[in-house]
Amino acid sequence: MIYTILEWGCTIIALAAFLYRLVTIPGSRFEPAITALCVYFFGSFFSFFVGLDLISPYVARVFGYHNVTIILSHGAVIILTAAQLVVLTYWAYPAEVARRRARQTIYAFAAVLAVLVTVFLVSLPMERHGTSETSSLLNLHNGTYAAYLVAVTTVIALGQVITVRVSWGFSRVTASPWLRRSMWMVAAGAVLILVYSAMRITEVVCVQLGVDIAAWDPVQWLAGDVGSLLELLGWTAPGWGPSLTTAARWLGNYRRYHQLRPLWTALHRATPDIALAQPPAPLGELRLMDLNYRLYRRVIEILDGQRALRPYIDLRVYDAIRRSALTGGTGSVEPLTEALCLHAGLRAKARGYPVLTDPAVPVAVFHPEDLAGETARLAAVAREFRRSRGLAESLPIEQAHPAQ
Repeated sequence: MIYTILEWGCTIIALAAFLYRLVTIPGSRFEPAITALCVYFFGSFFSFFVGLDLISPYVARVFGYHNVTIILSHGAVIILTAAQLVVLTYWAYPAEVARRRARQTIYAFAAVLAVLVTVFLVSLPMERHGTSETSSLLNLHNGTYAAYLVAVTTVIALGQVITVRVSWGFSRVTASPWLRRSMWMVAAGAVLILVYSAMRITEVVCVQLGVDIAAWDPVQWLAGDVGSLLELLGWTAPGWGPSLTTAARWLGNYRRYHQLRPLWTALHRATPDIALAQPPAPLGELRLMDLNYRLYRRVIEILDGQRALRPYIDLRVYDAIRRSALTGGTGSVEPLTEALCLHAGLRAKARGYPVLTDPAVPVAVFHPEDLAGETARLAAVAREFRRSRGLAESLPIEQAHPAQ
């Protein structure tokens, strides 16, 4: 079941990546790295597609040979390995050097592919049962086919060794965070494919020696498929990664916007003038438009509300608040202190106390370029404001405002 899900997942992701990359190829000039990446995605899609249980019988019927999906899949893997190395070559070397190295890689893999196809046609493994992957293991007693399989796996492994080395090295010099993460994923996927390759070669040798290690087959398939999936995700990460970061940032802002609502509501009720416009209806709070502006306005209005309440708190009250925050809180002292100051100011204003000419502490200066930091700080204050209502009732605000 897991194997089938991984096979279909890799097939769909590879096809989607190929189609996306294909339609975004610049039309004005030839880009070798992008073209090679398209070849990689299509090769990955094809290698999984022809081995699907739903597809392989029809492919075999077209060619008139029921094990043809083995060589088709292996050939696609050889091609995608070469394409992957070409991409890394163009990323890691100057254009002239990359062009020469890429040409050498293509020629070498083309020669290897021709030899492997020839050896496969000579061996013609006949046994088949289940999927293309399981069928490939039913013919390991055939010495020629076993040699073919070792050769295929060795070529794939050598490609992955180079992939690990180059992608890991490139991740250490690139300035793009998502490109760095993508190279980490590619390197991790290549390591898992190396595990798959080592297990595959070990199994071939063991079968020739009469040792049965078929119980390890699920681990072998899992390492290969997960490794392929990681490489696919790694090569597509520079495309979807920044969008994911933007979406995560938006969701964080949306959550903080609503976290600030109880604090903003209390301050707005006491000081309606802080609002630039009429507050939205409850359902209006769910709107998704202009979130950055609305969050910015909410932060500004909360800070304006703080400034309006500061004149109600003198130094003695602030000292009492600070002691209460140090002894009565379980989290950070600063957000709780700020929350208790707001509770004290709201109570004093509600009771009609006059403002003080010398408030205890000013409101922190807000720098618009640090909206994220200020929002996070006020979200912590809002949480403490909600939790500290009981503690705020014990604050001695009367010492600063004697009975009138």
